Amino acid sequence: PDVKLVVCTGSSCSGRCVGMFDPHRLLKERVDAKGLASAGAIEIEEVYCLNQCKKGPNVRLIVDGKLATVPSAMNDAELV
Repeated sequence: PDVKLVVCTGSSCSGRCVGMFDPHRLLKERVDAKGLASAGAIEIEEVYCLNQCKKGPNVRLIVDGKLATVPSAMNDAELV
């Protein structure tokens, strides 16, 4: 895939999520709903720790094998 989302599911990141917000589940549901995973366009990888615990929850965006940055928060995804 050209795009990979690496999602931390470690206890520190998960503990920072408010209410029912689960980044891994939410991203997987949205990618699956659009058929992007089955088409091979996006891969979601679950990891235990990204070593950024104080900034969690953490997701890394890898585009064409390189770490990409997003200038703002996930916005609408964070509000679900």
